[in-house]
Amino acid sequence: MNNHLRNTMLITIKKPYFEPEVKNSVENLQTRFEWFMKWKDSDLDFTKNCIFIDEAGFHINMRLNWARSKSGKKAIVKQPQTRAPTHTIIGAIRSSSIIHVAKKLLKELKHSDILSVVWKYADIFSEKTAYGFGKWCNSRKLCLTESGIKRKFNDLQQKASVRSLYVLKDEYIDNVIEDIVNHLPRYQKFIQSLKDEGYHVIGYARKSHAKKMMTHAFLARFSPLFTVYANESLLERDLNKQEHILSQIHADGDMQDMLVYISSLERVCIVAIDFVGLTTNCEDLKVFLKNNPNIDKLASCDASHVYDTQELLNDSDKIKVFDCRKKALQRSK
Repeated sequence: MNNHLRNTMLITIKKPYFEPEVKNSVENLQTRFEWFMKWKDSDLDFTKNCIFIDEAGFHINMRLNWARSKSGKKAIVKQPQTRAPTHTIIGAIRSSSIIHVAKKLLKELKHSDILSVVWKYADIFSEKTAYGFGKWCNSRKLCLTESGIKRKFNDLQQKASVRSLYVLKDEYIDNVIEDIVNHLPRYQKFIQSLKDEGYHVIGYARKSHAKKMMTHAFLARFSPLFTVYANESLLERDLNKQEHILSQIHADGDMQDMLVYISSLERVCIVAIDFVGLTTNCEDLKVFLKNNPNIDKLASCDASHVYDTQELLNDSDKIKVFDCRKKALQRSK
């Protein structure tokens, strides 16, 4: 049989390549056809005026799928338990060349260089010197202080203390500042609109196992969660009380407190920082929503996503947006 498969049918055993079932479904093929028909009569020319953009994710735990060992022994590779953000590389290319698409540059900056940019957009440090600004950054342990200081000669052959930092290109700074300034009013308007519609808005944040905790001020009841992973069961979280942490972060309660509170309300909307801030376990989320039918909506903090819970329960594809932590894609070798 093996010889027949290999030599006659030309079928061999190899490592499988997994692809989504819907990749070449009738619906997706129809969507691609509609895209093609939309653009075929335009001035779109793949050889002259098109740019192709792709992204590749990677993280520090990427590893080979194969390893060597002595015959008869397992190929055991020991690795430390680590956790780090997933990074994404964006690449762009056209028919004639590769395109540089970086939004930030690596520069060696003095505190005075950073302060001069701050002065353009805010007056909070108008009376501070570069030395005072540097002390302020260090006392608050800003991320930029994690880059060590080194001494080097400037153009005038004078020694200066600089940090190597990735900074935005000048053309992007205005848009970032505008988004920062407008985010809070936009968010407040979003929360108020939910209240005006008669919803009880509950803010929720999950405390991960990371060493640092990011807090966020919600305009409604804030119910945090401590030291759990994003895919852990919602209903089983915080079974062990941690009252001392509640007092430290000025929260109204943990997950179990929130469940009791929700049970006494109608038309509840839970607002999380993002999907990961709530859960990435889609099946468990279904159970949670079924057990709490008075939760009508789930929303993200930036108001970019608002979902009716019945919509999530009835549409298996839509609820998959919560499974938003994907492993890095395997690229062709």
